Amino acid sequence: MVGPLVGCMFLSYVFTYFSVWKGLKSTGKMVYFTCLLPYVILTVLFIKGLTLDGAGVGLGDLFTPDWKYLGQALVWKNAATQILFSSGVSYGPLMYYGTGR
Repeated sequence: MVGPLVGCMFLSYVFTYFSVWKGLKSTGKMVYFTCLLPYVILTVLFIKGLTLDGAGVGLGDLFTPDWKYLGQALVWKNAATQILFSSGVSYGPLMYYGTGR
């Protein structure tokens, strides 16, 4: 047993217990916290990423397509391989079913 992992698991059980301890009222408060916290963290990380050195160069490379690679068969083969590998039992079909088409 790894001590830090056991401690984190125990802590998550304690948080889960106290979030449902008083019923629906405390669970609603916990849902507000757990649903909004990831957006706050992502916003902070996004702003931090924009302020790093070379962020403009990286964004330029991301949004400026290199059209010469679009006609290469290896690029399309790699894209098809990525799609097939990501369509596993528990991941890919959910995305396919979620498109509604």
